[in-house]
Amino acid sequence: MRRLAHALLAVFGTVAWLVAYACMQVVFWLAVLGDKVLPDARVGNCWTFVCPRVIRLGGYMVIRPVRRARFFGIGIVPHVLWLRSISPDSTLLQTEPVDRYTGRWKFWRFFYFDFQLKSSEAGRPSSWGDL
Repeated sequence: MRRLAHALLAVFGTVAWLVAYACMQVVFWLAVLGDKVLPDARVGNCWTFVCPRVIRLGGYMVIRPVRRARFFGIGIVPHVLWLRSISPDSTLLQTEPVDRYTGRWKFWRFFYFDFQLKSSEAGRPSSWGDL
């Protein structure tokens, strides 16, 4: 019985992953199209900055939770960084909002904001464990 439950969870998890993967492909190509419309823009979000670089230049997407940010107070907000290669002297680039807003009702600010580029990670990244 436990094996059947595990198999069903694996099958449903795989189907959910395929749907999420298809959505991620849409996100990647929309970000690439946005980069063609306004090349090297300093407005958008971390995903619109990193996705075109991964497609054009390769490298790695590093995903971590945003510090002190939640979707509707409960869900995590994923932040993505671009890492040129996995080596100690590798280039790391990430976006940081120019004017950080901490209010609850300006939800659109998660998706489109003026940003500056940072090449370092300040402090310790948030853990995924306190969900």
